[in-house]
Amino acid sequence: MKKCILLITTILFAISCSGVKNTQKSLSQGNYDSSIEKAIDKLSRNKTSKKKQPYIPILEDAFKKASSKDLKRIDFLTRENNPTNLDEIYHTYLKLRNRQERIKPLLPLHYLNSSKKAVFKFSDYTNEVIESKKNLATFLYKDGTTAFQNAKNKNDFRNTHETLSYLESIYPNYKNTRSLLDQAHTNGIEHVFISLTNNTNQIIPRNLENDLLNIATYDLNSFWTVFHTKKTATTSYDYNILFLFNEILISPERIKETHHTYEKEIINEEYLLDKDGNFVLDEHKQKIIIETKEKAICEYYELQQYKNASVQAIIKIIDNNTQQNLNSYPLNTATVFEHLFANYKGDTRALNETHLGLIGSEEIPFPSNEQMIYDSGEDLKNQFKNILKSNRFN
Repeated sequence: MKKCILLITTILFAISCSGVKNTQKSLSQGNYDSSIEKAIDKLSRNKTSKKKQPYIPILEDAFKKASSKDLKRIDFLTRENNPTNLDEIYHTYLKLRNRQERIKPLLPLHYLNSSKKAVFKFSDYTNEVIESKKNLATFLYKDGTTAFQNAKNKNDFRNTHETLSYLESIYPNYKNTRSLLDQAHTNGIEHVFISLTNNTNQIIPRNLENDLLNIATYDLNSFWTVFHTKKTATTSYDYNILFLFNEILISPERIKETHHTYEKEIINEEYLLDKDGNFVLDEHKQKIIIETKEKAICEYYELQQYKNASVQAIIKIIDNNTQQNLNSYPLNTATVFEHLFANYKGDTRALNETHLGLIGSEEIPFPSNEQMIYDSGEDLKNQFKNILKSNRFN
């Protein structure tokens, strides 16, 4: 038992030393914030433990060096006087402030072998954060509004929207940013119009057209792409998607009859009777059973109702700005109607279970041509949906 306790103690000590060494290594390599996070993690769990003492000077040293490094970086960026540096200046001030806030809950930190406390020189960066955020907001607003005014195409408006969205995230409701965001979004949307054309001699069922054009079920619309199936005079469409029915072939209604004669030897069991019609008994006074054989014959007529429809279509994607055909996709699907039923003459004992099941069936009405075409719709819709999802319109 003592050996086990000693082993566990040794392992825990080794793990503890390893943690300190790794944290010290991060510090010596200049990864100050990594060292700070590791030290905070250890000290937040029983900071008065003797094993946690080595993390206190590491935290002191890492904090001092990290703060000095950030302030020097801000000084350099400010002296450089490049407006594109404003974002880094703002976030560096945030980092300085947040680093202090992470350490404050641990204080005070005492060294156990002396009355000395860990010393952290904190500064109030509130004014710097506010000022740097205002400077960044001013720059982003000017950059965004200039880009908005000079935008020549939808991609320009999307880039403008990205700039203004960032401004809105750090400085909500800055001037008329939200209004500009809405306008940039509206101007950056790609509008895609979908239409169906029937180039066949068959009638396309209205409910199939509705299903194929029910865009809501495709889950296609995105922030920058909107699909339409009804045109409006106020919308300019960037792309046309043409769903062209090119060929619909429907076979005649056919009933095919197949005739078979089935024979089966039937073994019957019955009681043996004497000439007077009485049961004959064996030596144990039990009725004697004898087997008799007979042949069962059945004329079996299997009938197959059959009708099929095949649909061929093509999807074309047209860029309305260039009038170019960007892509073409063939669609093919087939629907088969098949029904089996049967008649018979003779002894059904010659038939198997499958035959008997079909005898219980009857002829049913053939589906109409319109129904056959409509039944192909689910497969067409899935193919169409996959094509739409595989294309990017912005």
